[in-house]
Amino acid sequence: MLFGLSLGMISSRADAAPVFEVFRLSSSQGNPGEVAFDGKRPLLTVRSVEDVKVDYEHSTITVALKEADRKSFAALTSQFTGRLLLLRGGDSAMEVMHITGEIGDGHLSFRRSEEAPIFAYLMRRFHLAPEL
Repeated sequence: MLFGLSLGMISSRADAAPVFEVFRLSSSQGNPGEVAFDGKRPLLTVRSVEDVKVDYEHSTITVALKEADRKSFAALTSQFTGRLLLLRGGDSAMEVMHITGEIGDGHLSFRRSEEAPIFAYLMRRFHLAPEL
């Protein structure tokens, strides 16, 4: 029985939509307790990834960033420790990340049960079979 799948280097055409964009979240003006982001100013744009792994047994998908993006993401997570960043994939799949420390290995994992929208987006984006 197949429990995992690894796709290796995944690239997008230069004109294709990014795999991910990372944004800074800030307090919404006039609406205490709400957050906002500037959708035109990502802190990081990821256009291709090094690898995508699906663990069907544990319902997780892990994306490995390419070296340049890994370094940029590590710097961002170091700079924004204790704050929130928004990871946007596509037009509607979003994940708010509470940064508790630097993420230096460039591996981003998403659990179907906890991050369903971004999980589903990645399964569609990389044309992965929904065997979960």
